[in-house]
Formats: sequence, C-alpha cells, structure tokens
Amino acid sequence: MAARKVVVSTKVIGSAQTEHQSTRQQTWRPERCDHGGDRRCLRRDSGHQIIRSQGERQMPITAFNSFADGLDSNRRNRGHFIANINPDDDRRWVPYAEGVWLQPCCFNVTSGGFSVVLKALPGAKLGIHYHVGTVRGYTMRGQWRYLEHDWIAKPGTFIYEPAGEAHTLVASDDSPEPVLVFFAVEGGLIYLTKAADGGFGAYEDGFTLLELCRKYYRQADLDVRELEALIR
Repeated sequence: MAARKVVVSTKVIGSAQTEHQSTRQQTWRPERCDHGGDRRCLRRDSGHQIIRSQGERQMPITAFNSFADGLDSNRRNRGHFIANINPDDDRRWVPYAEGVWLQPCCFNVTSGGFSVVLKALPGAKLGIHYHVGTVRGYTMRGQWRYLEHDWIAKPGTFIYEPAGEAHTLVASDDSPEPVLVFFAVEGGLIYLTKAADGGFGAYEDGFTLLELCRKYYRQADLDVRELEALIR
C-alpha cells in the first residue's frame, strides 16, 4: 500500500511565538493483531499501535500558551487556604491594562481558571473578549458595565456570565471611585481583534496570569512564594 503523509502543525501563542511543522512518511498495513479483529495498524520496529480510522484528516494542533505552574509535584498543595487582599497597598496591584490592575486570589492549574480582584479607574476598559467557561463576579466598589448589556453594576451587584459570551468591560466614567470587582473565572478567555467578525487577539488563563504576576512580583521585590501558595 502506498505511503501516507501525516502533517502535525503546532502554533504557540504567548511570550514566545513559534511555528513548527513536521512531516513523517508512515506505511499503513491491514493485518490481524493480538488484540483480535482486523484493524489498521502502524507497523514499527517495536510493536504497533491501533489506528482507529482509515480516513483520518489532517488537523492542526494549536497551543495557546506554553506556561506551566513551575512547581515540583511535592510542592503542590490541594488543601484549604485563604488569600488576604489589601486594596490600599498599591504595591500589591499587578498592572494588567491601561487603568486596570488586579490582585490574584487563586490559580487553578486543573481547569486553567483563576480568581482575582480587579481594580479599574473610571473610564478604563478591557478589550472585547469571551470566556470558554462560566464567570461569576461580585462588585465591591464603584460602578461598571459591559457595553453589550444595559445594566450597571454597583456595590453589592453579583453577575453570572455563561460560557461563550463576548463582552467589553468598562468602568463607568461617572463612577464615584475606582471599581473593585471579585471575579471567579472558569477556564481561559479569548481576546478578539474587534467586536464584529473579530479574529484572535490574545489568550489568557490561570497559567498566563500566574506568569504575569510572577514577573511583576520579582520586579516589585515581592515574595513570589505568596503566589505559589495560591496555586491549586
């Protein structure tokens, strides 16, 4: 049987943007295997592996980031913990966007989600984005909204966002004080290049956010071990 070409393409988006393509020539033969039945198998020098479909199509493999939590397995903790947020300590606020900062509460290295307290000056905004998982938020100070909705969040407002909803976060121009919101984010989020028919702009999740916070903590001479205590 003629050799079949399999193409694997990997694109990494993050601090290091690279593309890698590898092409392999592999020979496929049908034959009866010790697991029983006629299967498509790829013969190799050391045994074989089952091929589930003869009509497999080429599919690109995309990795949005290459970050990990950076901890040895014996340093990971899955137990109870608390995070103390100090809104009045300017050094604790990690710069995120123009007029927007955050203090981390938790990095979920299982789902890629995270929890943060976000601070935004009146008039500041985050670009349009959508979440691959659900989001819950609770407003502690100030007023803010999503451009795509007609409600305005004020102190005491709880919000729930379904997965896949695209929106633009804006701190109201007339907010009497900087906005403080607690967000619990399940999974990553995708920033879009524009609201209508926008393409991929950037990706964020618990791993990329952890790396951002580590970098800032080192620059600000803060104890990075405080961040590692938030990894679950």
